Amino acid sequence: MSASATAEVSKPKRKAGLWEIKVLNPDLPKPQTMQVCTDEKTDDVMAGFGADTGKKTCSKESFRREGAKFIAESVCTVGGSTVTSRSEVTGDFSKAYRVETRTTYSPPMMGMTQSSSTLEASFVGPCKPGQKPGDVIPFDAPPGMPTFNIQDALKMFKK
Repeated sequence: MSASATAEVSKPKRKAGLWEIKVLNPDLPKPQTMQVCTDEKTDDVMAGFGADTGKKTCSKESFRREGAKFIAESVCTVGGSTVTSRSEVTGDFSKAYRVETRTTYSPPMMGMTQSSSTLEASFVGPCKPGQKPGDVIPFDAPPGMPTFNIQDALKMFKK
């Protein structure tokens, strides 16, 4: 494989608008589904928050392209456990994308030694009237759980 095939790259940007996201985890009884209204700024804010957090807790973080896939790998310390994660991301980010993640925990975290999940996202169209970028609509949430805005939530963590 050539050096350019595995070089660090910038993260792809999702098409602005409304995305439906389904998270499948074999440890959960059913997929968790939500809609997210996004734009380029929202994606940048989310990526920046992750980068800031990782600098404090991770000894390794990488994001690179291998052929048609993007690969994200990290080794972080969380609650005394070393969390090693690898995600493979495929898709075109204008219509759909998929993220498959495998994680190990050493020593086990909350009784888990490993976990896996798959995120499937598809573009729905423009955000709904009254929505602003960062609004998250959880479909599987308990009745009465309100929509929240991810940008507002991340601001609280930065304080």
